[in-house]
Amino acid sequence: MTSKHKLTNSNVNQKVKEQIGVYKLYNSHGGPVRYVGMSDNVKDRLKNHTSDYSYFEVNYYQSERDAYKREGQLFHQHGGKKKLDNERHPPRPHKRVKCPGCGIHE
Repeated sequence: MTSKHKLTNSNVNQKVKEQIGVYKLYNSHGGPVRYVGMSDNVKDRLKNHTSDYSYFEVNYYQSERDAYKREGQLFHQHGGKKKLDNERHPPRPHKRVKCPGCGIHE
């Protein structure tokens, strides 16, 4: 993951690429991860979160499959639905892809 950045439209426009990516969102710089997400255009997706979170980290991937694997790992590593603001388990991009964190075909 990249270093944490303040989550503003300006920072997203300057620092984030229009690529497949996985991101983590925080309420404070030193606080725990509050949300884990993935998008085929992470730049646009992060702009949807600027009013809800204060900081972000992002990493880019060559495929949805690779990004989903990382998203699943991070989702479970940071507590899943019990600790994160995510309302559900990350959806899998392809039928034959299992979540590396739990092995489930969601």
